[in-house]
Amino acid sequence: MERLCEHQAKLPALMRFAGRMTDRVILPSELVRSDPAGSLIGYAMPIVRDAGALMRLADRAFRDAGVPNERVGLIFLDLHRTVEAVHRSGAVIGDFNDLN
Repeated sequence: MERLCEHQAKLPALMRFAGRMTDRVILPSELVRSDPAGSLIGYAMPIVRDAGALMRLADRAFRDAGVPNERVGLIFLDLHRTVEAVHRSGAVIGDFNDLN
């Protein structure tokens, strides 16, 4: 219940970052409420196509199938630049893991 209450404020605040956020970050496209003035019950996200989970890069068979170390380095440098841009916007990443 506590987590649901937190999201009542956090999600609308996140939406205010939309104009300041790097285009590399996907934000909710819409908040869903129980009724026009009601509690938030969810959100809609744009589909991200042709994306893979970072955790696959730890799978030796996946890497041996054609992902050289240099490419992995470039992926993580790019991710680092994206995280820096998020921080410059004033946002804090609250759920950051190899699945998202």
